[in-house]
Amino acid sequence: MCLVGLFALLCLLGCDQGSGPGSTDTDAAVADQAMAMMSSDDIDGFRQASGQREFSFPADHGHHDGYRTEWWYVTGNLHTDSGRRFGYQLTFFRVLMQPPDASAKRATTADSAWVTSAVWLAQAAVSDIDQQRFYTSEQLSRELPGVTAAAAERLHVQVNGWSLAAPDDDPLATDRMELYMDSEDFRLALTLAAEKPVVLQGDNGLSRKSADDAASASWYYSMTRLRSEGSLQLTTDGNETEHTVTGSSWLDREWSTSALSARQAGWDWFALQLDNGVDLMFYRLRLDDGSIDAASAGVLVAADGSVRHLHVDDISASPQASWYSRETDKTYPVSWLLQSADGDWRLQLEAMMPNQAWSVRYQYWEGAVGVSGVWQGKSIKGQGYVELTGYD
Repeated sequence: MCLVGLFALLCLLGCDQGSGPGSTDTDAAVADQAMAMMSSDDIDGFRQASGQREFSFPADHGHHDGYRTEWWYVTGNLHTDSGRRFGYQLTFFRVLMQPPDASAKRATTADSAWVTSAVWLAQAAVSDIDQQRFYTSEQLSRELPGVTAAAAERLHVQVNGWSLAAPDDDPLATDRMELYMDSEDFRLALTLAAEKPVVLQGDNGLSRKSADDAASASWYYSMTRLRSEGSLQLTTDGNETEHTVTGSSWLDREWSTSALSARQAGWDWFALQLDNGVDLMFYRLRLDDGSIDAASAGVLVAADGSVRHLHVDDISASPQASWYSRETDKTYPVSWLLQSADGDWRLQLEAMMPNQAWSVRYQYWEGAVGVSGVWQGKSIKGQGYVELTGYD
């Protein structure tokens, strides 16, 4: 789901953290404009997520112009043949700088920040579970065709060399993709293949993010189980190691203009893949008075791909243990008990390692978790990813 994009873009776009051919001296000015635009309640001229629409692939894997914010978000758990474990995250955020009908007013001089139509932020992380090391990297760039951009009718996203795209031999593929990211500390190259159909979240893809404001919504779909294989290179203390990895990934896709309300203080997002073939996603939107927004929701995807949508009262999520991050000066829950209201299942979630906190300007916890528990009277194990924001 990566709702963090809606807040992270307010903060991270204020940092001139980009590198590579897409970054220039005007990026900081563009970022300042993006921050001001994203902080504004003025959404006139932008497209809104409302009503009904027909999803179509591969077109909906591509970008959707006219919406203020869009993101592609992949997480996964990987391992080597010898059992060494890793987690990873790769996210691309795109922020439209102006409404489409304002394009005629854009400045066109080369020294103007408004020469770009959009700003991109890409974030990548690798969790080396066995070595208890957490690596992060990010890129900020103006949109530049051929360098930092996304195709409109198919999956092809790239930001300064990082990419998520359909295979070169099948550019219109709907169920296969290739992922690549690299930094000073890591390089990850994966091929991903869907093992289940696309899941439309919410009401046929319309995901409401506030019980108080019907306009707070996004278009949202997921690919909940992607068979993953490839290579991971790590550079630690000057030493390089290469690993052949396999595992499973999860793709979330959203685009929106106004998706969160002012009363929401943070959220807890769980995306779990169980050994019985079931996939579970649930997000809790926490309000500033400590209560849970009634728009909190999720989905259960059976082994055969059939879908059951979940509402706020269908699941209870209780923190069991916490961890204090010295780098962020925040405390995050790193152990959770999730239970179904009907008593059908109970899951215990444990962080694969506590230190999976992002210490950038907008600080949050995003990391790999292990799962154990009981499902319909039988013991169950699994894995997944959890995202936590708004903690002190």
